[in-house]
Amino acid sequence: MQAPPHIGPWRLHEQLGAGGLATVWRATNQAGQVAALKLMHIDGQTMSSSPGPNESWAVLGGLHHPNIVSLLDSGCGKVGPGWP
Repeated sequence: MQAPPHIGPWRLHEQLGAGGLATVWRATNQAGQVAALKLMHIDGQTMSSSPGPNESWAVLGGLHHPNIVSLLDSGCGKVGPGWP
């Protein structure tokens, strides 16, 4: 399935991997920052009513270690047909 070209400030380039719960894309923002963007395959109602993903993002955002990826951005919303 083809993803939309942009999600928030991020422009998607190519799919890096996919699994049962998420798809990972190479993405860049307007500042030219390159990142791996993880799109969760969960409907919007589940994402907003379940604390699980939001708590995970908050914990990851507070971690700072050279062997742990940095959280640059997070959010919930409808991306498009077939994309929560």
